[in-house]
Amino acid sequence: MKKLSFLFAMFLVALSFDACQNAPNDPAGDPPAQSPLEITISPCDLATPISASDLPAAALTYLQDNYPNSTIRQAYEYSLGNGTFAYGVELSGDREFLFDQAGLLVSSGVDNDDEYLGIDNLPTTTLAYLDANYPNWRDAAFQIQWEHEYGVNFFEVELAGVFEIYFSLDGQWLCNDDDHGDDNNGDDNNGDDNNGDDDNGDDDNGDDDNGNNQNCPTADLLAIVTPGLNLLFNQYTIDEIECEDWCEDSPRLIEVDLEQVEDDYFFSLEGEYLFRADDIRANQLPAAVVGTLNGQFPNLNLDEEEDDIDLMTFPNGDTAYRLRFHPSPNGGSRVKLVIAADGSILCLNP
Repeated sequence: MKKLSFLFAMFLVALSFDACQNAPNDPAGDPPAQSPLEITISPCDLATPISASDLPAAALTYLQDNYPNSTIRQAYEYSLGNGTFAYGVELSGDREFLFDQAGLLVSSGVDNDDEYLGIDNLPTTTLAYLDANYPNWRDAAFQIQWEHEYGVNFFEVELAGVFEIYFSLDGQWLCNDDDHGDDNNGDDNNGDDNNGDDDNGDDDNGDDDNGNNQNCPTADLLAIVTPGLNLLFNQYTIDEIECEDWCEDSPRLIEVDLEQVEDDYFFSLEGEYLFRADDIRANQLPAAVVGTLNGQFPNLNLDEEEDDIDLMTFPNGDTAYRLRFHPSPNGGSRVKLVIAADGSILCLNP
């Protein structure tokens, strides 16, 4: 599955695979790699559709020489960072190829994903992750199958028919992907109002959109988040549910406030559980975050009464922070900032 849009962040994971795994792709029929680079594309890496004419010339020559009777069904570009790219090609007949920036073959395979597995096929590491993060997943509807990306194999676990979770062959979590989000336009939230901003920049009460927007009727929200909540909790009572513009230009989220816990739980508009958020004090921010704040806002003095700080905890244990504050003692428009634990800015709404 080529992931065409993100909610917050994706992780490019370098994987090593054990030969004793019962992976379905037989490499005997795959051509040898040409590229000296080790590039692995995971199921959730961002794929940008491109025209076949935009592929490197060497890649086109390779395909024409070796597969003259096949046609290019789809081509993709992957940004690897530092100005480098990789290119994916799907041919007729479900064969797919990954090329480096020079057009040299990295890997290839057959994209036959309809191979379903039993729970006994999952590594213990994967089972432990699912049990820890989705305690009731075994009691919900789930489906396990292989996911192939250019000859490399992954485990795909679909929970409650709502979202998919991908793991490497050694059982390590890679990424989550909602089950209804690939709409090829880079926007999978289906709930973004036309102006993209319904709070007029003024959210001093900490409530970005009051939860009453006509695009987010409460009855629909309850139906969307119930499968995900059932995976997380045996029993729960929803105190409040509303739509939330978490940060500028990011997809709208569903915020759920439960009576049993202090944290708020956030879901995509497709029902994928994203993270939980808890209010913290300024002195609980890590040094890297404080350093970035001091560099960006030299006159900042966080006020515990006026400013809001949320600790975001993701299912894999990663953390980030959202802050809403006035950048100077003289007031001014509130700034909304999402920042990773290492101090890198993920989203800034000045």
